[in-house]
Amino acid sequence: MPTEDELLVQYLGGRDVPCPGCGYNVRDLREPRCPECGDRLVLSLALAEPRLGYFLGGLIPLAMGAGFGVFTGAWGYSQIGLELEIVTLLAGAAVLGSLLFGWIRGRSRIRRAGRMARSLALAGCSAAVVAFVVVFFLTL
Repeated sequence: MPTEDELLVQYLGGRDVPCPGCGYNVRDLREPRCPECGDRLVLSLALAEPRLGYFLGGLIPLAMGAGFGVFTGAWGYSQIGLELEIVTLLAGAAVLGSLLFGWIRGRSRIRRAGRMARSLALAGCSAAVVAFVVVFFLTL
């Protein structure tokens, strides 16, 4: 039974494959290490088309909402001090930042979930951002 390293060398024999680290063509490689960057290479299995639509659909609004809260809150704090609007922005940024952290940590779970669960999670992310914006504008 061939080892994993032997299988990798055999797989790369005659194939144009870029190193995932530096992009160097590792065709006909003789050892499991990129000659250009020196990184160790392994033979692995990956999805042909990873399901990232729902993940990105939640990531983008959460990141935008958290970023809006942080940058607008920091700018407002430097201009007017700690007022209700600024506290709302910073609190919203903290909540959305926490949701964003959880969303990123749960990426594999989101990808494995069923369509209904992913749709509900995506709707929850969007609702959190909309609620943040509404609460912010109500404090103005």
